Amino acid sequence: MAEYTQLEYIESTGAQYIDTGIGTHHTIFMDVQFINNGASQQLMGQGPQGGHYFGIKSSGFLVNGKSQEFSYLGTERRTINIICEGSNQTIIVEDETSTVQRTATIDNTFKLLGGIKSDKINYPCSAKLYSCQFYRNDTLIRDYVPCKTADGEIGLWDKVEDKF
Repeated sequence: MAEYTQLEYIESTGAQYIDTGIGTHHTIFMDVQFINNGASQQLMGQGPQGGHYFGIKSSGFLVNGKSQEFSYLGTERRTINIICEGSNQTIIVEDETSTVQRTATIDNTFKLLGGIKSDKINYPCSAKLYSCQFYRNDTLIRDYVPCKTADGEIGLWDKVEDKF
């Protein structure tokens, strides 16, 4: 096991993203706080048009898919639950639920802290990420915690695969 120090959160400026290596058909729990930079942002994206993604609009409303605004997220720290099953994407924030149908179920992997299209961040995200877990059925497959490695790199440590 590599040495790392767990941090309270990591903060993205919009110039970074983390490839999770995970595609569709899973449930995600995130503890996140958006930083309002006045622009639309994608906290997580899957790639080309039709893929799963979600984020926040410049208005501060959470968006599920391209245009379905539903919860005023603002800049408060929130826990978000996302369920991706086939072409359906459901987001649950507190007592509010939104489901949209995506036009494609693609195998691209999810990128955290930025919507990615053709390996380019097209909706950069400014946010504090406190934790993120991915489940397939009821099995935990990723358990990310913010960390700093012994070499000084800041990112996420996956406690399931025991790697940075």
